[in-house]
Amino acid sequence: MRIWPRAVAIGVAVILAALLLKSAPPWAVAAVLAGGFGVAYVVVRRRAKASRRPPTEPSGLQRAPGDPFGILAYPLVLPSRTADPAIEDVIWGRWRAIDVHVFGLAFGAPPVTDRPDERIVYACAMTRVGPALPSLVVEPQLFATSLAEPPSLPVVQTGDPAFDEAMRVWASDAAFADALLDPAMRTWLGSVQPGWGVELGGHVAMVYGPKPEEPDVEPVLEVLGGLLAHLPADEGAARPPAV
Repeated sequence: MRIWPRAVAIGVAVILAALLLKSAPPWAVAAVLAGGFGVAYVVVRRRAKASRRPPTEPSGLQRAPGDPFGILAYPLVLPSRTADPAIEDVIWGRWRAIDVHVFGLAFGAPPVTDRPDERIVYACAMTRVGPALPSLVVEPQLFATSLAEPPSLPVVQTGDPAFDEAMRVWASDAAFADALLDPAMRTWLGSVQPGWGVELGGHVAMVYGPKPEEPDVEPVLEVLGGLLAHLPADEGAARPPAV
């Protein structure tokens, strides 16, 4: 329906209601107001329930209850740096011609925080890549406040003062890290907001970051796609088209 006919209809209805209520007895006015409030309450409640429904997964993806893939058993560095890690909200399937897993990693806050009993949740997305890669972790310096331990890998400096001040890098192969973190990769990492970590190792590529209050699968997958687009061609055989 077009907006103008709808607006005219509402205006006429309001005028008629005002004329009728003006001549109606008080009890009838009270009944109409009570009915109006009741209808408004039902509408607002239905809309609130609809807004709490989980977002629809993009085509090709499906939601899995629990963790049917045993993700915590994967050779990932991130879970080993947390207390009491648990996998939740697993979404998996084909996205841009690659197999992906999107999930939440819940873990206990470090004891140095003011709320040691708090549970923190990171949004994660990972996929399989081509030839096995050396272990490498890149993440914003601010992640140190939520992750209890640094990776058990040597620290690497890129020689870019601005980047090294904002990000931390660990790698098992310094030459690989130096080649991968070229100006284009450093610029991309700095542009991804509000900040994401990257983990590579073996045949796994993963991105992760604090889970937003209203999570959406697509933004997480776009970050993963950006990482894969910056991997060298021979190391990203499973990459989607460049984004």
